[in-house]
Amino acid sequence: MAHRVAFEFKVSRRIGWDEDGAEELRDHFKAVCNEVALSTGVRMVNVRADLISAALWMEIDLEGDSAFACEAHARELVGSAIREAGAAHIGLLSDADEARVRPVRNAWHGLRTPQWTQYRAEVSALG
Repeated sequence: MAHRVAFEFKVSRRIGWDEDGAEELRDHFKAVCNEVALSTGVRMVNVRADLISAALWMEIDLEGDSAFACEAHARELVGSAIREAGAAHIGLLSDADEARVRPVRNAWHGLRTPQWTQYRAEVSALG
């Protein structure tokens, strides 16, 4: 059965996204979203991004046995894509898992490392 898993994120970094940072943020959003879209089991990814507020709403349609399984799979996919893009995340995985994971590669200097904070998640069945 197919489900849509939606996440709301705020993406920050210690030096902000002023001036040229908006283009860096756009490229970073693209890298993460493209990685998710190419993941196994993903049927579609729809994204709404606001570069001024550094916010992103991501909807992922994927196949799974249950809403719980789809949500867990989506969280793993998004978390992996964020880390692969050299960023960190908060609130996407359990506290224990969040403490263990780090960006796969250090693509950003420490003050410029994007920090994805999840504010909301929703799961719905697709008809």
